[in-house]
Amino acid sequence: MNKLLLILGTVIIVVSTFLSIQSCDSDDTMDPFTVVAESNEFIDFSESTNVLFESFLGYTNSLTEEEFDNLMLHIDDEEYIADLMERANIEQEIEDVKKKHIKLLRNKEYMDLEIDQQINLFKHDSEKRLKILLETKAGATTADECIQRKLDDYAWAQTTAQLAVIGCTCMAEVVVAACVCYSIAMVNYANDIRLAERAYEDCMQTVKP
Repeated sequence: MNKLLLILGTVIIVVSTFLSIQSCDSDDTMDPFTVVAESNEFIDFSESTNVLFESFLGYTNSLTEEEFDNLMLHIDDEEYIADLMERANIEQEIEDVKKKHIKLLRNKEYMDLEIDQQINLFKHDSEKRLKILLETKAGATTADECIQRKLDDYAWAQTTAQLAVIGCTCMAEVVVAACVCYSIAMVNYANDIRLAERAYEDCMQTVKP
């Protein structure tokens, strides 16, 4: 249990840092790290996390509401959550994220960024990717209030999950702790996406003629 609390504390600190600087975001923050955003190392890492997220959502989408709720109820059960990666069959995706993260850490320009710049880098990348994705799927523009809200919620979920995954990757040498950390990060991500979908559906109900 102490190990689990330590893992949760690490993830909370990383996510809290992201939230604390979110209000300070501006278009100007893109300028110092454009080179990093367009680097192969960053693009590869970002794509690897997206593959991981999509794979895990494929697993959670196969669950019933009752099964997912049961998963959330056991999120603080270390024994239950430790083997979640195996049940979800995402071990290969996790290994790919680890390898791509190591390469990203070798990118001097990325390592020279301040922590708030690194966080904003992921935030802007999530917003850019999801804007294209949601507009394609929904056939709407971000001027649509409900689509914009969904975009914001998805970007928040993806960015916080990426930051949590980075924290887990740094714990990779402690295998069990890392497994629990990844599992918690993925469950929280899936739950955030589920809440975002519910909020979108509620929003659409209010605009129906």
